[in-house]
Amino acid sequence: MKYRREIDGLRAVAVLPVILFHAGFTVFSGGYVGVDVFFVISGFLITTILLSELEAGDYSIARFYERRARRILPALFLVLACASVAAWAIMVPSQLDEFGRALISVVLFVSNVFFWQESDYFAPAAELSPLLHTWSLAVEEQFYIVFPIVLALVWRFGRRSAFWLVAAMSVASLLMAQWASVAKPTANFFLIPTRAWELGAGSICAFLLHGRAPRPSAPLSTLGLALVAVPIFVYDATTPFPSVWALAPVGGAALIILFGAAGTPVGRLLSTAPFVGIGLISYSAYLWHQPLFAFARLSSTVAPSLQVMGGLALLTLVLAWASWRFVEQPFRRGPASLLPTRAQIFGASAVTGAALAMVGGYSVATDGRLEAWKAAHPDRAATYALIEAAGKISNRYLDDGGCRFNVKVMDAPAAERAIACAKANGPGVAVIGDSHGIDFFNGMDMAYSGRFLMGITSPGCRPAEPKPGYVAECPYDAFATFVAANPQVFSDVIFTQSGAHLMTDGSESADDLLDEIPETAPAPTYLKIERAEIERALGYLDRLAAAGPQVIWLGPRLEPRIGLNFILRGGCAYPYALREGQAAMFGKVDAEIAAAARQADATPGRVAYVSQIDALGFDMGQDFMTCDRVYWRDGDHWSAEGAKRFVGRLLAGPRPAIAQALHG
Repeated sequence: MKYRREIDGLRAVAVLPVILFHAGFTVFSGGYVGVDVFFVISGFLITTILLSELEAGDYSIARFYERRARRILPALFLVLACASVAAWAIMVPSQLDEFGRALISVVLFVSNVFFWQESDYFAPAAELSPLLHTWSLAVEEQFYIVFPIVLALVWRFGRRSAFWLVAAMSVASLLMAQWASVAKPTANFFLIPTRAWELGAGSICAFLLHGRAPRPSAPLSTLGLALVAVPIFVYDATTPFPSVWALAPVGGAALIILFGAAGTPVGRLLSTAPFVGIGLISYSAYLWHQPLFAFARLSSTVAPSLQVMGGLALLTLVLAWASWRFVEQPFRRGPASLLPTRAQIFGASAVTGAALAMVGGYSVATDGRLEAWKAAHPDRAATYALIEAAGKISNRYLDDGGCRFNVKVMDAPAAERAIACAKANGPGVAVIGDSHGIDFFNGMDMAYSGRFLMGITSPGCRPAEPKPGYVAECPYDAFATFVAANPQVFSDVIFTQSGAHLMTDGSESADDLLDEIPETAPAPTYLKIERAEIERALGYLDRLAAAGPQVIWLGPRLEPRIGLNFILRGGCAYPYALREGQAAMFGKVDAEIAAAARQADATPGRVAYVSQIDALGFDMGQDFMTCDRVYWRDGDHWSAEGAKRFVGRLLAGPRPAIAQALHG
């Protein structure tokens, strides 16, 4: 295949937004689409090579796998080895245990499946996962394993048949992605059945250009660059992805490949030295950036500043050049390469992969080197044990097998179960909300022994959503429809959500802002209250109340936002305190909701507002942690002990609304 400089330039356009997105630069809110551009490029290049070999009668799957091993594995194994050393030095045992599992999954080319089961790509916790980005490598590796075999089998029926099969499979994959973006968004993001169409788009380009030069077109290639660039700045974590929304960056990359030859303005731009240079090292840059960012966050008591993250982004490029020059290139020099024979490269890859898997296995088998870590950090061991015990049930969906259960979505089985429980036990109590609702349900399960209890909660989901372009497994519409159709099932509905998400500086919510400043620094006092979201939530609750049940909005809790690393350094006896102005910050949003509720409550008694801050009070000396118990498993979520403690206080406290609703 004739070398095309603009393809390397397109790689630069793909990798830089991904790096800056992961670094936390919010202007690149859709920077993750760079991965989709990589998929298109990969599908194009691989298919072009395979088609040439098939037509020449020189097709060898073994040789193909050898080329892929030389291209991918040396740099990957280097980064994995360096990340393993850093993980052992920086991570606490629970983090190292998860890292070990991720490391094994990377070596086995199934890290996309691992992260599908373990995490949300856009969740804050994902920033602390050094190997999260390898999910896309797993998708490509799975494609490399299957596609050459399928193509060889279909080739006997002719190139046209092979083309139409690739096209049909790509369309089927896109349709599946569109469905899964609503029904199974996490699986949709990580797994190859809903990503294959992006690689297929590149393959289709390879078929269209096979045996001919790209046809230059300034308008079409310019449109292609725009379709890639605009989503980088417009899309964000709420965009359903991949879905039809991904047609923009995928289609844009395809247009550049098909029509962005060197003679076009786009081709000339992408063929310039800076773009080509970054494109050449883009694979190594992609490998290095996430471990650097994750370990910087893990080793700091507060979120690193954008200046620090920008410096690490530059360091990424330096390391990428070094690994490209001294690791990637020496293994790809044909007969003069390191380990020149196929047996040598396969054997060395197997041995190195097995060694890395053993490192991961040892981390898992020893619970993240727990005993060794305790011996090395005796001053932090007791506090760590408390923190680990604190989260045993938090954020989990409890279910006693009977009529005390929590679900993520109000689907048909959940609805049938709720109706049966109401018939057997009388009208029940429903708890709805985001992850704070999960906390509250857990506390109710332990502290309240009355009628049947059901939670309908989902992390990150609030009634003000879905926002435009946002699709997630949020249960609110289905729950409201159920209550309207079955008013006899619930006599009481209690709603609670995070207050930090109702405060913003215009680009970030209060939770991110508090996590980014030291625990000893003042809280931001300039935040704007999201009044429109409060009103939308009240409108939703009024819709529930109109169906009959007593509805309570249990106001936001006062969130300490004290980080794990800060606690481990301070120990259980440290005099932890809220930031200056932090209590007033949450008190302000609490008062705003209360005022809006009074103003909107045209029918007194149908929707009641209970201030959780007033009802609970909050004393950092007693309500944060002691050397016997930790009441918070992270900055804003209760531990099991905390859920029992605070809900028990709410049920027995001086505020009558919840107690009267539940016991009246």
